[in-house]
Amino acid sequence: MKKLFLFVCLVSIVAACLALSVFAQGNAVASVGGVEYDSLQAAINAAGDGDTVLLLTDLEIETDVSTGEAKGYFNVSAEDEIVLDLNGKAINVIESSTSHFILFYNYGTLTVKNGTVELTSTVNREWNAESAVFLNRGGVFTVESGTYEHKGGTAMAFALDNSGNSFGDAYAYINGGRLASTYRAIRMRMADTTLNGGGNGIVSLTVTGGEIYGDNSGIWGQITNAYAGELGGLDITGGTIGGGKTAINMAKDENKNIDVTISGSACINGTISGEASDFAISGGTFTSAIPEGFLAEGFSPVLNGDGTYSVAIDLTAAFTFLGYSVNNEHTSITAGYNVNQETLALWREQNGVESFDFGCIFGINGTISEKSATSFAKYTEYQNFNAKIKGIDANNSTHINASLSMALYVNRGNGMEYVVEIDGKIAIVGTEEIPSVNFASFIQ
Repeated sequence: MKKLFLFVCLVSIVAACLALSVFAQGNAVASVGGVEYDSLQAAINAAGDGDTVLLLTDLEIETDVSTGEAKGYFNVSAEDEIVLDLNGKAINVIESSTSHFILFYNYGTLTVKNGTVELTSTVNREWNAESAVFLNRGGVFTVESGTYEHKGGTAMAFALDNSGNSFGDAYAYINGGRLASTYRAIRMRMADTTLNGGGNGIVSLTVTGGEIYGDNSGIWGQITNAYAGELGGLDITGGTIGGGKTAINMAKDENKNIDVTISGSACINGTISGEASDFAISGGTFTSAIPEGFLAEGFSPVLNGDGTYSVAIDLTAAFTFLGYSVNNEHTSITAGYNVNQETLALWREQNGVESFDFGCIFGINGTISEKSATSFAKYTEYQNFNAKIKGIDANNSTHINASLSMALYVNRGNGMEYVVEIDGKIAIVGTEEIPSVNFASFIQ
């Protein structure tokens, strides 16, 4: 009888434990290393450096609590370095606060991926009442994948507010996913806080992939005060950035500009604006014409067949005509070009041409010499090309007209082809030498 009693008790205890376990699992919101927590913030607080916080269920949140600027609804501290894996789940938030509302406030290092976050503001707040899905202030924030949208209701609605101030530098990396807002998808906020006893913070945004779209602007660079420190910059090498009014809108300070570089496979759907000195565009595709002065040195705009724009190396900018000399017998001319190797290297990279496929040929009076081994020359930092004079004015032996021409050719696997021709026009009258260099435009 005692054994039977003990057995019944043991079964009851096991059943109770199983029931408790099922109850705990049913109410678990997130886990870290297999340990479950009943709130996402509790899991974030428990995570150590390098840990992944795994969301276990969809979250529906309604709140009218104004978080202010001191904290967010969820907070990642300066000491934290975590990954938030949304695990294919969704976080839907409706907020009706009348002041600032920050859903995720990051002071530390936070990477997000694999899910959906939607934030809707129901109160149409005025300027300086910010609402943001993510605020990265003095931290490092990365988006790997997922969708993060702010669905409006305020004059300052951001998917990401990347803000540097006395908390330190703010670095954000968009490698994939989608960030969207009914206002501006991403704000880069630079403020001089030294007036309030604080310090300056660099704001850096790097975009290598993903999609960024704002009904007003995709990316907005804002400088809030007169700024004497370093601003940081925007570097776009991939992804798609679009906006209803501007895809990219960079502000200007009286002392500094925000440095913007666009290259690689970046796709800019919409206009870009800001001071010309901010931008250095050396790649990408654009749906609107690239403003004058926004190109990196040595690049030219190209209108594509589908109405979009891209950029190409202005190869002629790699050559500087150094002048010429005529021998005493007036039978030969020596001309010199300085060759910029860095520009040539960029052109080779952009066009997929190896260095050994590069050469030059030289002619006189507009005639390019035959493509032969004797006319082929590898580029060096400085190269002189000799050409014989073909024309002498019979009425005046001291009046010589000549045209020095240089062309580049590459081997694309189907034989040599000309790429660009550069003419150095020379007019010699008596002892007066009048050089006039005329570089031809890029020829595909």
